[in-house]
Amino acid sequence: MRRLTTTIVICMYLLTCYELLGQKNLALGDWEQYLPLSESNYVVGGNDLVFYSTGNAIVQINSDQSIEVLSKVNRLSDVQISALHYIPAKSVLIVGYQNGNLDLLFEDETYNMVDILLNATIQTSKAIRSISHTNDNRVFLSTSFGIVELDIETRSFAATIFTPEPVSQTTAYNNQLYAALSSGIYRVDLAPQTNLVDFGIWHKLDPSDGLPSSYNAQGVNSFNHNLYAAINGDLARIDQGLELLYHQDNFSVNYLYSGQTHLYAGLDCQKNGNACKGNVIALDTDEMITQTSPNCTDRPRYIYESPDGQVWFADQFSILKKTSSFGQSCSAETLLAPPTALVQNVKVIDNNLYITTGGADDNMTYLQRQNGTYVLKDNSWIEYSAFKTPALQGIRDHYEILPHPNGQKIYISTIFSGLIEFDGTDFMIYNSSNSPLTKAFGDVGAERVFGIGFDKDNNLWMSNFGSPQPIKVLKNDHTWKSFDPPGSNDLSFLVVDQKGYKWVSSENTGAGFIIFDEGDLNDPTDDRTRTVHTGNSELQNNRVRSLVVDLEGSIWVGTDQGAVVFNCGDPFKNDCVGNRPKVLKDDFLAFLLENEKVNTITVDAANRKWFGTDNGIFLQSPSGDEELLHFTINNSPLFSNRILELEIDPTSGILYIGTDVGLMAYKTETLEGSENHQPTLVTYPNPVRPDYDGPIAIKGLANNSKIKITNVQGEIVFETQSLGSQATWDGRDFSGTRV
Repeated sequence: MRRLTTTIVICMYLLTCYELLGQKNLALGDWEQYLPLSESNYVVGGNDLVFYSTGNAIVQINSDQSIEVLSKVNRLSDVQISALHYIPAKSVLIVGYQNGNLDLLFEDETYNMVDILLNATIQTSKAIRSISHTNDNRVFLSTSFGIVELDIETRSFAATIFTPEPVSQTTAYNNQLYAALSSGIYRVDLAPQTNLVDFGIWHKLDPSDGLPSSYNAQGVNSFNHNLYAAINGDLARIDQGLELLYHQDNFSVNYLYSGQTHLYAGLDCQKNGNACKGNVIALDTDEMITQTSPNCTDRPRYIYESPDGQVWFADQFSILKKTSSFGQSCSAETLLAPPTALVQNVKVIDNNLYITTGGADDNMTYLQRQNGTYVLKDNSWIEYSAFKTPALQGIRDHYEILPHPNGQKIYISTIFSGLIEFDGTDFMIYNSSNSPLTKAFGDVGAERVFGIGFDKDNNLWMSNFGSPQPIKVLKNDHTWKSFDPPGSNDLSFLVVDQKGYKWVSSENTGAGFIIFDEGDLNDPTDDRTRTVHTGNSELQNNRVRSLVVDLEGSIWVGTDQGAVVFNCGDPFKNDCVGNRPKVLKDDFLAFLLENEKVNTITVDAANRKWFGTDNGIFLQSPSGDEELLHFTINNSPLFSNRILELEIDPTSGILYIGTDVGLMAYKTETLEGSENHQPTLVTYPNPVRPDYDGPIAIKGLANNSKIKITNVQGEIVFETQSLGSQATWDGRDFSGTRV
């Protein structure tokens, strides 16, 4: 490989040597999130701030109406938010998670508390369901296993009360703590000498308190010196016996919130499989009830009343709904965010980001998703789906996306509805009615197209899963041909290598993948096929989940038991068995990812391999024999260890990461380049300030250049090699001293 040696002077602190990189780009090693913000499950506020939980992120609305998105990328410690609570006197936002994790978000600090998360003695769900605090700022977490008292001052847990059932809500009233469990309302004294931990001393409200002996409770809260509860789905006052205040047939109270002027109750519809709209009511100090405006709610989840009387609604079907006064019409805002968290395939096409949302289960059965393909273009999200696009009505499970080499059209395979052709304006759907694509054997409802790939003649090859002729090609002249290679018809993932051979995974348990060469497209007698499986190769498992061609033409195959690389001269020969790279890890040699399920592989501009697994992301050297990085939820902002898709944009070096929680991005050190330096090299940051201690990047280099960095006296202080067209330096000399 040709390498150029370049000597560069880095001007530290004061001088500007090169052009400044655009400020909108991610810095090296930075992460970004692309989470949907179209629904909310909690809203709280105070001190002129409002916080909405969208499930995996928090939207913070500041006093000037500016918006910040908090996520694991910047402020949070986890995903799957289950509860929010804000204490104005302490200026702290408490964030509870489904797994029991807990964050305390102060103005300039996130304090993470993992005690519940890591408590191995709790064998049931650890979800934090709601949070309350008393007038003296004692904080109580209602969880699936009981109640936990939190001391904000010492940032520690003061007590844990195990209950026989999950706790929905707690509230303090007349120096007693009340808790709503499914079997009833329980109370205990909040006096210092009370042993809260002993649930046996808690009293269940019963006929002696004016309540039935048997009832269900969904919530409890105090308002205007009275105590209220959700009893058997209805709103009732319970401080002087049971007085029913509101009942609505087929509706059940799912939350109670005590505001400054009203007690609010959210109600879920219980008929037609919860297919009808919910409702929110407000009870004033005279116990008069007002209904919310119909446009304020759909599936109500929580509510917040700010000191100025504005009411903010958290709703499963929308976000940022508010009204100046309860009962008035609501205004709604849409935030710049993807329409869904679903990710199947990612491509960067003409600087626009495309994401498909279809999918298949482990048996390669389609999921019938109608979310289609969404695109980030010109700082806006565009959705092409059965919901939004008339031409795509009934089209499901968009799977893989690929631009035509001449840039005029985009093709999207679907594993339910054939092949989509899109020219930027109009859609063409290829299916069994207008092409050789056929339905899968035994499935009259779907034309399944999985993998697609172009050859050097701009012919589009595809796998037509379950078809009698499972390999199809849409030629550049828009005519079709079909092929029936021997072996399995259940073909899925497909790549075209540098020689034009097709590598196609097989879902037949006896075959890992096939290699197919059609020879002369017009000569059916010269076709060649080879089936590769555990019996004739280094494959340890026939379940192939990913295929990729690297920059040197080698084929990397990801399976349920690691990865195998094929770099044979002639892959049709029987001695082409592949190679399992060995990696030195923890002082032991092991086969590459031998215990990992390799769901996806991508190759960066330095020919390094990024592997997405059910155990995070692995970055390996070009040959695969050295582990360079391993990102997990514990050492990075990753939302989840389950990585479904990896795609690197070679022009920006940004790695797009599809997880089962949503889409993320990570700025790598690599950039695509050429054999020659660019006329102007770019360094960033520029200038390098005295307090900066991060990586310094130089881009615009020839691919894989050797770099010598000197100080202003001409002394060499560091040497490295560019990754593609970009090199990085930590600002230190050979001995590790800052220059």
